[in-house]
Amino acid sequence: MRNGIETPPAPQTDQSQSSLQASTNQLCELCREYPMTSLMVGLGVGVGAGLLIGGAIGGGMRSRSEQSYMDKINRRVSEALSDVIPKSWT
Repeated sequence: MRNGIETPPAPQTDQSQSSLQASTNQLCELCREYPMTSLMVGLGVGVGAGLLIGGAIGGGMRSRSEQSYMDKINRRVSEALSDVIPKSWT
């Protein structure tokens, strides 16, 4: 709205909104069609983002004891995931 007069949206805005809506619908359809794959991709993206953010915030490893602690956590997470993830996916 400019000077009390409502102006119609620019054609590019309409095109961008319809493109975004189409992409969102396509993504929702893929998630419905492949629920487990969607879940695993989301989990992987979340873990990857968490590692990147954690590394950026926490910086590098400071001591040998921290490294061994992270190795223990890594082993435990790997073992837990190997119990849950089907063998055909590995």
